Amino acid sequence: NQVSGNVYAFATGGATEQFNDADILFRADKWEHIASDLVPFSAGRAVNWAALRRKSDGYTLIAAGTHPLCCRGDRVILEAVEFVIGTLQEVQKTYPYPIVLMGDLNTGYFQPSQQLLRNGQVDADGKSWTIPMTFSDAWAELHPENPDPSTINDDPVRLDYVYFQKTPISVGQSIVQSQIWPRAAGSDHRAVSGDIVLR
Repeated sequence: NQVSGNVYAFATGGATEQFNDADILFRADKWEHIASDLVPFSAGRAVNWAALRRKSDGYTLIAAGTHPLCCRGDRVILEAVEFVIGTLQEVQKTYPYPIVLMGDLNTGYFQPSQQLLRNGQVDADGKSWTIPMTFSDAWAELHPENPDPSTINDDPVRLDYVYFQKTPISVGQSIVQSQIWPRAAGSDHRAVSGDIVLR
């Protein structure tokens, strides 16, 4: 706000900043905050969500952020995905809007947990995992030849994602841009962004 004026705001529902670092920051000049909350799932980790309404036309969506535990294998991420999507499915019963899911998911593009988000089902670690919705990966949709670029230091793995819900509710018509930005001060990660034409 010091640079752009007082246009950004945090969704303040729930114990934000007490569990993890996936707060929802939005353009308050363009979006209206309807409701938000934080739901913890493990060892200082949680899913944050915010229902937002675009002021220009009343379009509504759910912005969600999460950051599962690092460096414990993909099963931990599978369990986190299962919890996060179950939580957001409950949120959609009150706020029946499409979801934009963002986060440092601490696992690579080809891992089962990310296949689960994209396909809604995966067999992994001796179990069949299913979730009731599917998502499009903003970066991978536009860069299928390189879906897993580094987003942390110079390590050969991607950890950071922007997902747009695809089924049963679709966020938008088409993903038009996605970028991996240069690393900024204060983080060892590169930010990932995604632009979509909303319905």
